[in-house]
Amino acid sequence: MKKVVFIFLLFIPSILNSLGCLILLNGTSSAGKSSIAKCLQQIVKGSVILDLDELFWSNMIATGIDMKIIDKEQSYEQQYNIAKQHKKILYKELKARRTLTTRQELATLANKLAKEGKVVIVDSPMGIFKQQELSEFYNLVQDIPCYSVLVYCPFASLISHVIRRNQSGQFDQKRRMKGVLDQFLALYSCSKDVLDTIGCLSFTDLYKGLEMAQVDIARETSVEESNQIIKVFGKKYMQKFKLEDYQVVSIEARCFFDFCINTAIYRPDEAALQICKSIIV
Repeated sequence: MKKVVFIFLLFIPSILNSLGCLILLNGTSSAGKSSIAKCLQQIVKGSVILDLDELFWSNMIATGIDMKIIDKEQSYEQQYNIAKQHKKILYKELKARRTLTTRQELATLANKLAKEGKVVIVDSPMGIFKQQELSEFYNLVQDIPCYSVLVYCPFASLISHVIRRNQSGQFDQKRRMKGVLDQFLALYSCSKDVLDTIGCLSFTDLYKGLEMAQVDIARETSVEESNQIIKVFGKKYMQKFKLEDYQVVSIEARCFFDFCINTAIYRPDEAALQICKSIIV
């Protein structure tokens, strides 16, 4: 069996590089997209990773009335602080424009690299590609084989990942817990069809995750405020996933995908190999 896998690995780079394709990794923040992208790059030599976080932020944040764009070399911390200070409505408008421009820039880059026979691996922050936007993006790269991979991480495991990142001490690794809670709510819903099910959410896992999230949020706010925030999220999750009626529910994704990888089942290297197999087959 090991010999078969080894032979398969030998042929992956040549097969995929001859395709000149695009692999789009979509999912919530901290689900494991970046780790899988790095493993894919190790398997497919010569492939290119496009980190949409970097592409997005490099031209995203504006400061002052003149809407001057922050230079690419400036730090994540400065970008983040300016974003917080920016007027909320103006910031949202700018973000919407930058999201659209990011997709267009990605399409241009992907077309160029794929025509050179490159495999383009896109590490996509959740929200850049929703259902309609993904369709529009596919139209921009219609001459390139595109594969959308949903990187799914179960709720409690996802919260644990965010906490580990926030405790790492590296600013560019940190993630806002409230943002991740919002992302999970936006991306997943209670499954109506067993064929669409990608995982389960239990009452126990929900409250285990929310308790961990409360501790992390309390680091930036007061205990009272963090308790209130989690109380609101708890109510939203109970209603969205109908956990008031069931102790365990099946969940589905609210976006299109060709393949789904559960990072609670597969390590990043195993997930990367599964993606390669799915594309070739």
